[in-house]
Amino acid sequence: MIAFQVLGSLILILGGLVVVLQILKKYVPSMAMARDLSVTEQLHLGDRCRLIVVKVRGEELLIGVTRESISILEKLPQ
Repeated sequence: MIAFQVLGSLILILGGLVVVLQILKKYVPSMAMARDLSVTEQLHLGDRCRLIVVKVRGEELLIGVTRESISILEKLPQ
C-alpha cells in the first residue's frame, strides 16, 4: 500500500516537472534555442557510410559521411 503511494507521488512529481519544462520552453525563448542547423534527410549506404542533406542557415548541403571522413559533396539548389 505504501509502495503505491510512493510510486504515485513520484509519477505525479515527474509529470509536473515535464509540464513545467514544456511551459518554460514555450515562453522563454532562450531555452528553446532556435537552431540554424537541421538534418533534412539521411540515406544509409552501408557500414557507417551515409549521405546526409543538412540545412544550414537556409542553405542545403549534401554531405558524405564515412568511417574516416566527412565531406561536403555539393550545395543543393533551392
